[in-house]
Amino acid sequence: IGFRYASDARLDDAIAQYRQLRTRNRPLARRYEENLLFDLFYARRYSEVLTEARNAPASPQRTALRIAAEAAGKNSAAGLELARPLSGEARGAAVRTAASLLIALRMYARAADLLADAGAGVATPQQIDLLRGLPQRAAYADTQRKQAMPLLTTAEPLERVGGNDPRAVVQDLIVAEL
Repeated sequence: IGFRYASDARLDDAIAQYRQLRTRNRPLARRYEENLLFDLFYARRYSEVLTEARNAPASPQRTALRIAAEAAGKNSAAGLELARPLSGEARGAAVRTAASLLIALRMYARAADLLADAGAGVATPQQIDLLRGLPQRAAYADTQRKQAMPLLTTAEPLERVGGNDPRAVVQDLIVAEL
């Protein structure tokens, strides 16, 4: 997720500021409505995401956030129910984005459920199976979560990692994409 949405990111303060901006300068606040939704989502305040998104003008990003919040707060089926009225590419894009939001919160099985139901071309069966197996393969219960991982700054190839190293999960996802 990076620094912005790390556990020590003071999301509650940001949420309060966005809401205060709404009462002081509504036109300016409209430019930041999605920021508020993202902050609520990463603060795991899913019911508030749904309420705020319902009251905001529709957009593809807000639709994806609603689907992800419903899936995260309840279950995958609830998220998919919100996606049902959508069709074609709009549905695929919304579900794909919602799944990526769930992956950022390490809700791999729910993301896999969304992708599996999204339709052809959204994800391969191998990608879905890989997501479903991530919690077991990565052994997250035995590893320390890294809040801020440094970006790769050299062009040198990475060595293959394995075992309980969390980087192995990312490497496997990249290989599955190729």
